[in-house]
Amino acid sequence: MNTTGFPSPAQDYEKQTFDFNELLIRHPSSTFSMRYEGEDLQEFNIQKGDILIVDCAFRPKKDFFGIVIFDNTFHCVYIQKEQNSSTLYSYYKNRRIIITNIFGIVVSVVRLYDYAC
Repeated sequence: MNTTGFPSPAQDYEKQTFDFNELLIRHPSSTFSMRYEGEDLQEFNIQKGDILIVDCAFRPKKDFFGIVIFDNTFHCVYIQKEQNSSTLYSYYKNRRIIITNIFGIVVSVVRLYDYAC
């Protein structure tokens, strides 16, 4: 069969697929998703209802969002490292807390939009 004309610019993209698991999950056996229900991280654009992808095997080298347990509850907090120290701390409800146990690191935030018609 003889074809004429120009090839489609999208021709090279026809067989490519987009795998969200491959994109978002580096350590499948230690990755969890959690829905954020707080309002304390709005200044970082993490909003109530967002889905947090949490990796328990990932270890960051600088400031990060982490899931910690205190007051017998999971909390998502922005964790910082003190200068010239290995102490990790965060602020929760305007009080400074020392972080001793990190459940996991937030590696991605997924937001679903509800377009009600």
